[in-house]
Amino acid sequence: MTKRVAPGESTAALAEAATSAVATLARTKAATDVMVSRSIGQCFEREDPACASPWIAELARRAPGSFTLRYAKAHADFLSGHYGRASQMLARIAKSPAAPKAIVPAAKRIAAAAEASRIATAGFARRLVAGGRFEIWHAPGADKILVPLLDEVLSKAAATLSVRLGPLPTAPIVVHIYPRVEQLAAVSGLTTTQIRTSGTIALCKHNRLMITSPRDLVFGYAWADTVSHELVHYLITKHGGAGVPVWLHEAIARTLETSWRDTSAPDLDATERSLLWLARKRRRFIRLARMHPTMAALPSQQAAQLAFAEVHHALLWLHHRAKSHTPTARIGKLIARLGAGESAFEAVRSWSGEARFPTSWWASLRRGEDATGDKIKPSKSAQRRAILRFRRVARRRAGGSAAARFVELGDRLLAINRPLAAVLEYRKAQSKGATDDVMMLTRLARGLLALHRHVEAKVVIDDALSRYGEHAPLLVLSAKAAAGLGDHDGTLHWTRQALWLNPFDPALHNLRAAAFTAKGQPALAAAATVDAASVAH
Repeated sequence: MTKRVAPGESTAALAEAATSAVATLARTKAATDVMVSRSIGQCFEREDPACASPWIAELARRAPGSFTLRYAKAHADFLSGHYGRASQMLARIAKSPAAPKAIVPAAKRIAAAAEASRIATAGFARRLVAGGRFEIWHAPGADKILVPLLDEVLSKAAATLSVRLGPLPTAPIVVHIYPRVEQLAAVSGLTTTQIRTSGTIALCKHNRLMITSPRDLVFGYAWADTVSHELVHYLITKHGGAGVPVWLHEAIARTLETSWRDTSAPDLDATERSLLWLARKRRRFIRLARMHPTMAALPSQQAAQLAFAEVHHALLWLHHRAKSHTPTARIGKLIARLGAGESAFEAVRSWSGEARFPTSWWASLRRGEDATGDKIKPSKSAQRRAILRFRRVARRRAGGSAAARFVELGDRLLAINRPLAAVLEYRKAQSKGATDDVMMLTRLARGLLALHRHVEAKVVIDDALSRYGEHAPLLVLSAKAAAGLGDHDGTLHWTRQALWLNPFDPALHNLRAAAFTAKGQPALAAAATVDAASVAH
């Protein structure tokens, strides 16, 4: 299965709301008061209420009842998940004619974010996972199926990333699962259009991880890698501070996002190589500055994918210049430099030994070289990054080509349970050049399975998966083909792969139940049956 990166928003830009408040906090007369105020502001830049707590207590001793103290307490409440209380206090500060003018804009922004968070999470259930290190907030209903899966993903991710980037906080890390992408937009400050255009379906912001439920996308998405990606952002912010630029945030997150399930040395995958090769051919790279303040502002999902390929290349290229045989083991040292106050380019240059970065790296990329200096070549077997299909978005009808007409006719026949006739039409479409249409290949396989032509269906599915490894329906069909061939272990393998993309397909859980039953594991079969019922509505 290929990796679909959720274009996250680096928290390097998230100190904006705190900056105005810090300026106000630092205007107290005594030098020690300035130090206390700045310390609170630095904690807010790292979105760390635990860090701010002792300083706020000191501020309360020095300036009880002050607007500065009220703001600091309310901001800490917001970061701690007390959204209603924070919203009310910040709104009162923003409306008060006695409040210092410099603090009002920050109070308004944080009040709006707190209120949006309160509304979005009203009625959410809360579950501790991974030994109490994470707290999952989710809407009642089908999304609860993600909780045990997140327990596995986050347990593994925490074990790996805490070694590479720094320890997790003692308080549970909050993870929000929003049923709809519109809710993610409301709490993040992004527009729904930006999210749909760029494919931004998860963020690390406001001291929490936020993901969109896979059920709000037609075919799901790589949500497991995505939540691991956002955890990387979280730890970078905590240990590196607000000075880590977006491109470096995303480079590290892209490099480490799959470490929860894959401990091999990171490298460019075939899709990234093809994207970089094509960008060089077209002379259309995306400059690092265009990635700021968020990749969500890029004009398309394809542009976001290219941007991730570029920054992944940059980090691997830097590792190679540093002659590191274990690339990911050294990232923590870079984060520590940034956390100590070094500027990004200074830290990267001293860490890697590459004094001319980024100029020398750009030159290498323009020459079409990979991290080792070899030529980047496109792969004919490269899997394609999934273009996310959100629900409630109108889709254009197929064009008027002969192949498209055969596909449309096949779809109509399949819909009225005429699989043999549908298969014939899909084969006609293939003869007219429609050999790379994932939707047509999926329906062709579905028709073959309906005819119990499992071996033939498997050939079609395997060919499609070689190019579209993140298309969840293909994984479920592969499991159905395995089940039809009596391969129960294969059925469980393919359904498990599908869980990390879209666990909301009842067929997936029914297949697991049947396979567990055949293997003489009734307890697991019963659990899978319950899961099927929980996502059926």
